Amino acid sequence: MGSITRRTVIFIAIAAMLPLLTLPGCSREQANLGTPQDPLVWLLSPDGDSERLRDSAQEIAARIYEFTGLHVRPSIADSEASVVAALAERPAAAHITTLNAAAYLRASDQGISAAALLGMKGGQSYFRAYFITHEDSGIETLADLLSGALPPRMAITERGTLSGYILPLMHLREAGLDSEDESFSFIEQNNDAEVIAAVYRGEIAVGVIAEDLREELAALEDFEAALERVSILGRTDRIPHRGLQFSPVVPEAAQRQILNALLQLSENSESQELVRGLYGWESLSEHGDEPYEPIRELMRSTSVSLEEMSVE
Repeated sequence: MGSITRRTVIFIAIAAMLPLLTLPGCSREQANLGTPQDPLVWLLSPDGDSERLRDSAQEIAARIYEFTGLHVRPSIADSEASVVAALAERPAAAHITTLNAAAYLRASDQGISAAALLGMKGGQSYFRAYFITHEDSGIETLADLLSGALPPRMAITERGTLSGYILPLMHLREAGLDSEDESFSFIEQNNDAEVIAAVYRGEIAVGVIAEDLREELAALEDFEAALERVSILGRTDRIPHRGLQFSPVVPEAAQRQILNALLQLSENSESQELVRGLYGWESLSEHGDEPYEPIRELMRSTSVSLEEMSVE
């Protein structure tokens, strides 16, 4: 009787563990990936020039096959969110991805994505967003936002985005400001140029921009003094550029082969134009998860959750 009881307990314990084996973080490598019957699916995040992105990815996939013998099938997703969803499917519907920082943070939190490469632009693997203000605002730091001479409003380009909203929100909280204060509000603009224009006209105390377009704006009528009247107040922490990631189901040996092939293409002057066709990357740099950790630390210290960040 005791033996039957022990067997029953063991059976129940095994049954209870079975669902855990299907969790994202418990995924096992699939040894047959990269064959003609089971190619590696390279699901690319959408970009403005879809035709160039598709052509470059297809040619790079052909080069990867020449270097490694691995079959890679590229396609372009509808959105960042659909790429994350494909990674989460069982079995995974995506094996190689090119997520932006926000989408990667969401995917890595689920244990379904591992960072491998970052795209390089201007010699950097990261960018920053800028805080700008009017010269007459009386604001020297973000902590002065509520006490400045202008209405305490911050212009952003898209609520929920990492560079345009989440990081600025974290820096506001770090400066001791409550974004829920009734006297403060976020004002959405269509693009960086409109943010600069709103600050220039004194409609907004502080703006957040991903690209400094003050010089371009100064060339337009009515904005000639943009460089003098609109100043950089500060910068956000580093935001990793869009990079390349692997699903954990891809064997480590295959990951290494693909990384070596991509890095070789990136360093070869004859194939650099193919790499540039992927989101304007000038080159590629090998990086794991470490560039994203400062953002996670800031999120923890300012109580900002991943749910507040949009992945579209």
